[in-house]
Amino acid sequence: MPSEDAPAYNASSYIPVASPMIGGRPILDISSKIGVTNASPGATVSSTSDHDSGVLELGGAFFPDFLADDFVLSLHRSADMTQNEMMPDSGNAYGIAGYNMQSDFDLDDVDFGFIQSFNEKELFQAPRQETDSAEDPNKEIDADSGIALGAEAYRKSSLANWKPGREEHGYADHANLSVPKSIDSPGSPAFSDYKVLSEPLSQSSRDLVFGMILKSCRRANRNRIMSSFPSTEMLDSLLQQFFESHVSQIDTWIHVPTFEPNGQCSELLAAVAAAGAVNSPIPPIRKLGYALLEIVRLQLPVRTNALILDIGLWSGNPRKTEIAEAFGKPAITMLRRTPKFKRTLYTPITLKDEQGEALEKKWRDWVEMESFKRLVYHLFLHDAQASLALNINPVISYSELELPFPAIRQLWEARTATEWRDIYISQAASSTRLPSLSDALQDMSQLTTFQHHIDLQLSSLIVSYGLSALISEYHRMRSISGGNNSRHWQALIIHSRHQELYEALQHLAVLSREWHNPPAPLVVLVQEVTAMFLHMSLEDLQIFAGKEDKKAARRVYHNALEWIKSPDSRRAVYHAGQALQASTKLPASAFGGFPAIAVYYASLTLWSYGVISRAKDTERTNPPNQTYQYSNNNPILSSTAPIVYLNEPKTIDVESFIAFGRGIPALKSGGNLHQDTNTPVFLDDPSTIMHIGHELLRANRQDDETLPLVQSLCQLMHELGKAAQARRGTSSVVVGG
Repeated sequence: MPSEDAPAYNASSYIPVASPMIGGRPILDISSKIGVTNASPGATVSSTSDHDSGVLELGGAFFPDFLADDFVLSLHRSADMTQNEMMPDSGNAYGIAGYNMQSDFDLDDVDFGFIQSFNEKELFQAPRQETDSAEDPNKEIDADSGIALGAEAYRKSSLANWKPGREEHGYADHANLSVPKSIDSPGSPAFSDYKVLSEPLSQSSRDLVFGMILKSCRRANRNRIMSSFPSTEMLDSLLQQFFESHVSQIDTWIHVPTFEPNGQCSELLAAVAAAGAVNSPIPPIRKLGYALLEIVRLQLPVRTNALILDIGLWSGNPRKTEIAEAFGKPAITMLRRTPKFKRTLYTPITLKDEQGEALEKKWRDWVEMESFKRLVYHLFLHDAQASLALNINPVISYSELELPFPAIRQLWEARTATEWRDIYISQAASSTRLPSLSDALQDMSQLTTFQHHIDLQLSSLIVSYGLSALISEYHRMRSISGGNNSRHWQALIIHSRHQELYEALQHLAVLSREWHNPPAPLVVLVQEVTAMFLHMSLEDLQIFAGKEDKKAARRVYHNALEWIKSPDSRRAVYHAGQALQASTKLPASAFGGFPAIAVYYASLTLWSYGVISRAKDTERTNPPNQTYQYSNNNPILSSTAPIVYLNEPKTIDVESFIAFGRGIPALKSGGNLHQDTNTPVFLDDPSTIMHIGHELLRANRQDDETLPLVQSLCQLMHELGKAAQARRGTSSVVVGG
């Protein structure tokens, strides 16, 4: 825990860490959260099976019936536990968790021998073909067969709500702060040869980090940590690995040319090292990163920075995710109150004939302003991503960001004051009023007008997330409008809002094609996922897939039936296909954060479309009197209906499918989408659709090299694909209705 003599919190004088030249002050701690769910001693667990729906009821919860044996045993074991066994011990405010995903958050001595434990888990094995002799193989899928089949898969995933338990708490990861000598030695794959920082970490800086950690950890772990805490060379390598990744990101916000590691506080160095470690393909190094995260989090009343928010949100661990969600607001509040969201604090710097120290000072003054600017927009992106990933309200409003967009990347990456001055003068930066997010949302053509003065890729990403916030507002307004039954809200106004947002998204897509540099694959991915969200209710689709229970799934099922018959569903799956295509152009390292969530949501949209389309009595979206047959789940076309590839550029066939439902929707295989080339993957095969998304996320990595968030999403997608596995033989199905 933090020392008792830690300085008091002072909001008026607090400055968040945004760059090496910006200090820090304490922020408020988070209040306790304790929640325990337990079964009474001797309790029994009853189970019933809904044979018509393929859903099994276990103690009031609903799961796919093929999971019956595993979960009956599991629930019986839970019922046999006494209350004392279930009750957590006292500890840190967020020091308790019941999350037990089969990933790599518990380091033991086995890890020191590099035993490939993940390869034995069969976490990503291909779905098994289930057989049931009592079931008619030609039996049609009824209306309930796709409802809540993924309930247990959601419960085990990183998208589930955190349920505190006794084994995982704020000190549980501290044993992971020691590293085996086989890793911490010259020639180890844990060391990076790429040097971004010209100044290496010194022994004294490493000792400051070491001292902070010994001060924070429990006595029981100190001997082990003292004997095998990472060396100076390893910590330096972790810093280099973070900055190697950071400089390649669109929303880079730490100014690398002026970052001097030996002039930083121990908390910041530990946070940067943690951020470098959590993306390592070596499991013990990842565990070290999450352990450093816990140390830095406990030091938050003393220092803070935005790094730990990213680490926690994309950790793949519900407890760490929830803590990151909770800790996001204090830093945002302090930036808002400073006030760093307003334009008045970002006055242009005028250059005359400055040389030497005068020029150096103006450069560093500009770097400080630009660092804050990029920090604010980085937190806005983080907040927007958390809002989409967790389906919650954002903390930052798009309308309050009046600060200018970040300057061009060349200015930000200038390594000397002289280089910066030459670029600054050539761009006439001192006389240019750069637009803000609120300006661009009023007139998105400003992105094109100022494309040579702003960081265009980052600014277009910011505008895309601004539109996603507008889309979230639309869905919330739509949820209370109640169609034509509302007394206060007009459905016509809601429909008009939808049309405005649709046109805004199209306008942004047209503008993107006019830029001197085309949008980066990440920007395209976010734009396509944002457009997809406009045409679907993410909450409804998740509930239908099993996020809550069967009762909730039935409640939204009728909405899903209406959605599947509308052009909105076809627009949604088109943009989902485009999102998957954009994701194939991203490097494997990009799938450690929001891009992984985006691939999952795109796959869920396609999966839902396929499951709902195949449900009994669902009207097909294609014209009547067109039929095709199923043989081993592959449609054999028996008419002239075209195959509409959703991951290809828009064609007349795609337009016809979206507007009138003509054609058979599919993904075009080949490349990174599917190993079988030249074979269409139809949406009526939702199991294979999920397998495609699953393989995109894994990016050919071995199981133990896959990051925890990706592991969890892959397991969820695997279970959803297995739940939707078709169990019928050849049958004729009418396409249309």
